Amino acid sequence: MEPPQPDVNFPHHFGRYTYKNVIGRGAYGIVVDAIGPNKEEFAVKIISRNFLQETNTFFAFEQELRVHQHLGHSNIVGIKEIIYEEDFIFIVMELCSKGDLFTFISEEGPLNITTVRHIFFQILLSVQYLHKREIAHLDLKPDNILITKDGQAKLSDFGCCEAPPKRQTFGAIGTLYYAAPEILTRKYTENLPADIWSLGIILFAMTAGSLPWLPGTDEEICDQILKGNLTMPHDLPSNVYKIMYKCCQVDRDARPTIDELIGDPWFDIERQKIDQVQHKVKIMNSSASLKTLRFQTKKKIEVRPNSSVTEINTRGVTTYKSLPRIAMSGSHSNFVRSNRSRSILFETH
Repeated sequence: MEPPQPDVNFPHHFGRYTYKNVIGRGAYGIVVDAIGPNKEEFAVKIISRNFLQETNTFFAFEQELRVHQHLGHSNIVGIKEIIYEEDFIFIVMELCSKGDLFTFISEEGPLNITTVRHIFFQILLSVQYLHKREIAHLDLKPDNILITKDGQAKLSDFGCCEAPPKRQTFGAIGTLYYAAPEILTRKYTENLPADIWSLGIILFAMTAGSLPWLPGTDEEICDQILKGNLTMPHDLPSNVYKIMYKCCQVDRDARPTIDELIGDPWFDIERQKIDQVQHKVKIMNSSASLKTLRFQTKKKIEVRPNSSVTEINTRGVTTYKSLPRIAMSGSHSNFVRSNRSRSILFETH
């Protein structure tokens, strides 16, 4: 039996915004492109109150919304405004016009290794932000990674997230193809390591253009995950292999933390980019502070090396502008390909 679909009969004017076109569907409603003040475009998630009541999902929706609303990071989709009306709730978010990473990989195939490293590092930064706040996403997958017009990766969809991490869950468990073994068996007391497993699968998908599971039923895929039997192409880059091997250990205690992943030597160049940007900002802020103080005091002041400045995050990192616009995502079952020459390189149990 097909699950109920969100109501699509919505008003075309809401608050300060005007509907432009539909760009996607979510668990609770549709997502539209809307024109706001100063003709700026936004992504607006439109949720029917009747749908939430009929599906008994109002509490889950509110939980996702409250978590997302309090997050603030350059690699997490930002909520600009929430509009409550009698029949609908409108969540106004920044627009990621290039679409989701899953559709891009499905249509374009494997990404070049430089792009893989750059985008994956941004994903790591978003997960690090969550984990530092003891929040586990628990549904990390390319579908939930959106790309802006400048090629910046942003994490979205917090419907499965949990905090604090040290408790067992019996709620939603994310998506089978990216789920860690302990999530499938519901046998865990700490859930942050489950995100690390999912990151390994995402890295593989970006590099290989497919998933590391042999085609089969959900039960057969589940069996491969529980046994740690990952099927790999012969030409997988060694850096990707090493990181994925660490992430996809069946023993969750053997997986690295998010900080250990970010500290991997493969990401040295990405960390250097951030350091360079932060250094430039320090110089700019110091210069601005100097001018302001001179104006206020009309006295010469000394700028000391240890002067406090405001540091930025990764917003200024070099991005790739060549990513094409991508459409709606397809089926994950079609993403598990069998037309590549592969061999099982490791078992992670």
